[in-house]
Amino acid sequence: MNGHGEEQTGFEIGIVVAKKNLKEERVDYEEDCVDVLVSEMKKVGLIVERVVGLAEEFIKVAAPLETLGRAAAALDIKKDGVTI
Repeated sequence: MNGHGEEQTGFEIGIVVAKKNLKEERVDYEEDCVDVLVSEMKKVGLIVERVVGLAEEFIKVAAPLETLGRAAAALDIKKDGVTI
């Protein structure tokens, strides 16, 4: 967290997904793929915000520096010969 009560993030990306036609029938046990995607991203520590537009849904994704550090360590990513 920074001094303003917000978590510092390393990067932010956006994913755009076309909204489903509300007239389509859904089976009760079928999960929405966007719900699954958001759930899986949150499980690994990403910050996810969904914004619903007229024709599309926007998913904003950010990674806290701690999450980036864990991923860099797991992948053994190095910058100029120094492990990040």
